[in-house]
Amino acid sequence: IMSVLDLLELQEIRKLPKVYVELRGEALSALNAEEVRRGLYRAGYSCYNLYDWSRGRGAMPLSAYFVVEELSNTKIFRERLRLRYGPKSKSYNSIPARLSLDEDFGAVVGWYLAEGCIPMRRKTLLLYFGRPKEMYVGHLYRSLEKAFGILPKTYKYKKENMCIDAQSKILALVFEKLFGSNSYNKKLPEFILQTPEPFRKALIRWYWLGDGTSIKRGKNALNYSASTSSKDLAQGLIWVLKSLGIDASIYVVREENGGIINGRRISSKSPHYTIRIAGGS
Repeated sequence: IMSVLDLLELQEIRKLPKVYVELRGEALSALNAEEVRRGLYRAGYSCYNLYDWSRGRGAMPLSAYFVVEELSNTKIFRERLRLRYGPKSKSYNSIPARLSLDEDFGAVVGWYLAEGCIPMRRKTLLLYFGRPKEMYVGHLYRSLEKAFGILPKTYKYKKENMCIDAQSKILALVFEKLFGSNSYNKKLPEFILQTPEPFRKALIRWYWLGDGTSIKRGKNALNYSASTSSKDLAQGLIWVLKSLGIDASIYVVREENGGIINGRRISSKSPHYTIRIAGGS
């Protein structure tokens, strides 16, 4: 079981352009070592770069950070580091290099998969709340703050609905790589089954609060269902449910001229995948 997600260990994150590291503590001290300084010079960085980094001015490119980590004789604690997109983005937009896989993180992932997206033209993570789901805005706002140490903002759209904007490009890029960006390409990464049970339970709970429904069958039984346009996400949710001891199945809904799923009009001709859990009470 992995209790922490180390973003610097993920190839998807290492390949992202313009990822910068905000140095803290022993990482700053490591810049004083002669071997580290020589390694950075050989990598093409100047004495002016080193001067600024050693005084905490600006952030260091990810490639430069790995030079420091490799050549330093001092153990660098990655949990003290923060990642940002580009050298000049605001510090409140940065996120920890190591993320705790706790209930707050799980809640954000669950709601994002159900009611979130990342716009193509403006890389930011958006969470939507239609009526009557505005009651969940406060909880998800606090979860974003606690899980990622950022300062989101909320605003109204379409008069009566609410939206949370995470205001962090690096967080949006991480979510896009790990969880997809829209309803058709959303997914769950392979490591999801290695996460702690509270994380997985929070993910399922908040996904169902955002996109699920329940139908009474008989006196005491309920059928729970949720629908998605992404086959990969549907299969991933089935994996998580089974890991929690919940039996579920997928039904493919094909509506050539659109249809109604979970009470909502669907106009797309693409298939939708409905996840059903029977026998709840």
